[in-house]
Amino acid sequence: MGVDPRTISPTEGKRPVSDHEPLIHTHLYEKAADTVATSDKAEREKKFKELLNESEQVAVATLAFLIQHLQKVYDHSNLNGMSRSALATVFTPFVVGWGSNGDTSFSIMLALLKLDTSFWSD
Repeated sequence: MGVDPRTISPTEGKRPVSDHEPLIHTHLYEKAADTVATSDKAEREKKFKELLNESEQVAVATLAFLIQHLQKVYDHSNLNGMSRSALATVFTPFVVGWGSNGDTSFSIMLALLKLDTSFWSD
């Protein structure tokens, strides 16, 4: 459908205002954006590992649990209608935040959802 989730919020298309820190902390946003721009899958996974090593352990554990759960939701998308794009639309503000570019934030979330389940068990 291509609807920007920020346009359906009470902020009328403006960046949502919140005092919470997303799971991918704001100081790591640029590294995350650089990571999703990497075309090689193995290199992208390596960069995600490096990024997560710089994150707080509780944020990484929460992120791992959440992404694995969302992957299970996606596995049943034929029943629940929740595609990766739909999941990314809902969870981007809380996992990644909006950064300076909503499209980049969405791409970061989508890339996290596409990581193999084995990525999170290491």
